[in-house]
This record gives sequence, C-alpha cells and structure tokens, in this order.
Amino acid sequence: MEGWMRFGVAAVAFAALGGCKREAPSTPVAPAPATTATAPQPAPAPANPAPATAAPAETPAVTVTSATLGSAINADKRVTAATDTFRPGDTLYLAIETSGAGAADLTARWTYSSGGQVTLVHEETQKVTATGPAVTEFHVQKPDGWPPGDYQVVVLVNNDVGVSKRFTVR
Repeated sequence: MEGWMRFGVAAVAFAALGGCKREAPSTPVAPAPATTATAPQPAPAPANPAPATAAPAETPAVTVTSATLGSAINADKRVTAATDTFRPGDTLYLAIETSGAGAADLTARWTYSSGGQVTLVHEETQKVTATGPAVTEFHVQKPDGWPPGDYQVVVLVNNDVGVSKRFTVR
C-alpha cells in the first residue's frame, strides 16, 4: 500500500501543478485596423507671443545727389565757383555729391559735340566706398586749350547713368 500512497501523493501534486498552469481559452485575434496617415498639426500659437523684431533697414546704394561744374575747387573737393561756361585754358572740375553707403564705381565721361558728331574727350572711373554723404572730384585739362563748342559730362554709378551736365567752352 505504501506504493499506492506515493502514487496518490504524486498524482495530487501533479494535478495541483497542472491546475496552476491552466491556459486561458484561445480567442481569435482580429487584425489591427488599417490606419490612414494624417499630416502633423501645427503647434498652437503661444498665448503671449514675443514681439516681432524688425529686420535691419537695408542701406541704400550709392546714388548721385548733385554734380557741379566749375573752374576751381577747395580742400573738401567742392567747386568754389560753379559755371557752365569755360575758357579754352581752364581746367574743368566736376564735384559729385553722393548719398547712401557701400562700394561703387563712379565714372565721369567727358564728350565734345561738333557738327552732329560726338567725340569722347576723356573717361575716368574712381572706386568709392561710402558710409554716407560724400564728395568725389573729377577734372580734365587740355594744355593746348579746349576747342570752342558744346560739351557734356555724364556721371555713371556702377555703369548706370546718375546725372549729366552740359557746358560750353568759348
């Protein structure tokens, strides 16, 4: 009988262990429903947004504000006696006043007109770097004298016409 008792104790122990390991009844698993992608939504604006800072004002490019012809200039490159009529032996001065800031090429193109023909007398370019209002001086001279007639000087800023001045030699 002792053998049956061992067998009975073992059967009870086995049944007890088997009872703890009981599996839940299986239910069919449904596939996950298909999802559609949605675009992310923007974050809501803050209740008290910071004030917008203005972009720095763009510095205006160099522009011609005036051009003055004369037969003499002073130390600050300004014409001392403006005129549009010269004598054959005069040195011709041109004071160009500019505003704005930045680098620019200023060109003075001097021409002579006679009988419907226009002849280039002289052309000169100066590189300028302005930080505000400035004066740039150009001049031309002809040791044997200017022929009487009609002349013009055209001022270009970076190859764009800034101003032109007509004058006469008598």
